[in-house]
Amino acid sequence: MIDGTERTRDGMVLFLIAAVPLQPREGEPDIVPLIAAFIPSENRDDIKEILYDLKPKLPSKPVSIISDFRAGIIDAVGEVFPESVKHGCHYHIIEMIARIMVYPLIRKIKKRLNPTTSGLIRWAHHSIYGKQSDKLMLAAESIKRVCTSNGGRFGANFLEFCDQMKALIEWAHERQEYLKTNQQFSQLAKLLVIDIWGRLTPLISQLDEALRQFNQLRQNLTMQEYKISVDDGVIGDDNTYPSTTRRLDQLIHNWTKLGNVSDSKFNEKFKDSAEKLRNHYDLITPAILDHRLPRTTSKLENFFGQIKQFLRKWSGTSRILSTFDWIAPLVATRQSLKETDMFVELLRDITAYDWVQESIKLGKELN
Repeated sequence: MIDGTERTRDGMVLFLIAAVPLQPREGEPDIVPLIAAFIPSENRDDIKEILYDLKPKLPSKPVSIISDFRAGIIDAVGEVFPESVKHGCHYHIIEMIARIMVYPLIRKIKKRLNPTTSGLIRWAHHSIYGKQSDKLMLAAESIKRVCTSNGGRFGANFLEFCDQMKALIEWAHERQEYLKTNQQFSQLAKLLVIDIWGRLTPLISQLDEALRQFNQLRQNLTMQEYKISVDDGVIGDDNTYPSTTRRLDQLIHNWTKLGNVSDSKFNEKFKDSAEKLRNHYDLITPAILDHRLPRTTSKLENFFGQIKQFLRKWSGTSRILSTFDWIAPLVATRQSLKETDMFVELLRDITAYDWVQESIKLGKELN
């Protein structure tokens, strides 16, 4: 018996239960679908009800069950078929480790990005006003459209926003005299730059830290880059790995060792992940060793390769996955901001202008 899950936008999943005959007859499929339902995979009671309804209809009890790592499915399977071996699904092993190692970092970055996004939208709506023919207004409207688009790709939108900001800055440089004689637009421009640069500065720092962590994570998600000596008791005397389970031991050992190198919170993630791998060891091992059931493999090298490929795509060095389609534009944005000092120049030029004295002087001249 296997399960497969496909997540939908509203948090539901397609939960598929299928039978794998021990001795398929000639001409019959190797996998026989039994039931499918759209339910949350964490919903233990609903899954248990389906399994209990299915149990009397089976010709015999399942020899093995492949489960993902969501507690709802694990608990339900364990209660309805306690006598069956629960195999960890190979696909969900990768998903589990990605969730442990990657998703917390994504949430951390998005937490930083969300206030910036909302602030930009508020600024686009309220901070700039003037004639529609004015280039400043057109730029603001363009930024508003970018920030409020429904494409769901904030990174690409953010990159486009930065391009608009550059155009706006170039325009401001060209019209310094206009800014100095038009107090309304001068004040708005000053507030604009201070506000935007104030929001971008911590974001750039956050991206720098994220990129550093991306690279470290990529480098340490493969056992080949961290060799353990024979004295550590993980590899054989001939420096070979005696079994695929030993390869899993090697990964756990490496991550634990890496977590003890320093007090870095990022390194602690590897140590925590190693502990979670130990906790799921009984589920992971059968999935690695099973040669017969679908969606599993005995080649742990493939397992490591998929994780590394997953993270390589995610970090923008190859074609990125849709789940992480915002990170590559952010990386490009970071490089773009790093290569130009227009924001700093404009901030320096505008903040150096004595708005109060010039306003008093202008008022006297008008009177």
